[in-house]
Amino acid sequence: MAIIPTGGWWKTRTIHKRYNQSVRYSLIISIETDLEDLLTPIFNELRV
Repeated sequence: MAIIPTGGWWKTRTIHKRYNQSVRYSLIISIETDLEDLLTPIFNELRV
């Protein structure tokens, strides 16, 4: 998975003058698995 920022409507519609404002965003992921404990392996990889 990769998150790559790209230009959006704010860049091409200069009349709104939003090109210097900060942008808030969120990423929501849904995971389905048969594992009972999904968090422990993820936390172990993140500690590396």
